[in-house]
Amino acid sequence: IKMGIETEYKYKIKNLPGNLDYPINISQYYIKPTEEVLNVLKDLFWNIDLNSIHTFRIRKIIDCNKTFYVITLKTKSILYSRKEYEKEVGKDIFDLLTRKDLIDSLIIKNRFIHKVGSRKYEFDEYLNLNKKLYTCEVEVNEVGEKVKEEIENTFTDYFGVLDFKDVSFNRKYKNSNLVEAFGLKKDIYGELIKNIDCLSNGVKYDISILANAASLLFNRIDNINWLGFYLLKNDELLLGPFMGEPACTVLKRGRGVCFKCVELGKSLIVDNVLLFDGHIACDAKSRSEMVIPIYNHGKIYGVLDIDSASYYRFSEIDKMNLEIIVNVLEKYLFE
Repeated sequence: IKMGIETEYKYKIKNLPGNLDYPINISQYYIKPTEEVLNVLKDLFWNIDLNSIHTFRIRKIIDCNKTFYVITLKTKSILYSRKEYEKEVGKDIFDLLTRKDLIDSLIIKNRFIHKVGSRKYEFDEYLNLNKKLYTCEVEVNEVGEKVKEEIENTFTDYFGVLDFKDVSFNRKYKNSNLVEAFGLKKDIYGELIKNIDCLSNGVKYDISILANAASLLFNRIDNINWLGFYLLKNDELLLGPFMGEPACTVLKRGRGVCFKCVELGKSLIVDNVLLFDGHIACDAKSRSEMVIPIYNHGKIYGVLDIDSASYYRFSEIDKMNLEIIVNVLEKYLFE
């Protein structure tokens, strides 16, 4: 069991610095301390009094395409100098503890780790919040004005980030409360599904249906830079209604994520488009992409294509809900 003392400064910043390496993707679940959960944890942390634990958390961490599952327990204490216990576990335990009925809240984020001199900076970009949030966390051996001044000088001089404030003592910025403070993106989808249904009902022209859908989705889904439809005609994907930068008007078979989706006949999520062989950029800023196929009575009619300027932007929650939205569109496009 790894045990550490948590001492940190945490800052809310306006933007991420531009010189960071590829991120580590973290899906961070806070789990309910039910009897079933406690029985699992008793076997893993047999020498810890679980009654003293305040936070029960399990993470799925994707680092350089390697996946790790880590349980973290934190003791009830003041913010600084509280004890933290960690243990790496297998996928079977992760799948058990992330059952829907056991999850209290979920945070998805990209973490960039950057060293300046002897100090390590952890920049977090939160992906599943209605309101965009960036933070920087710095682990320190002491909490004092001298360390604080050193950190803030580094922000100003090295990163050029001037708009920041220490939020370590503000409880609403602690991860366990972020969902409560900002909301889960899956909450948006329930309303989007209803809105797509209302906008499409009674509309007879397919391009009008797709145009309204593109506008609604682009303006309501956070952290995306391009969204649109490509329609399959004569073995080519032709640009349909979209929102974002001007895009390729014709996509040829054998290249790009969109045609890979057509060839496989299923939805695709690409966490890093720079590593996808044959990727076609509608927007040079795009870093991740999701494509959902649209079917007309068993035959592919086209695709819904969504890009983001963030790595690892799209999750299974996004895919599941957007497939439902596409099913609603199919009902009105081909009734």
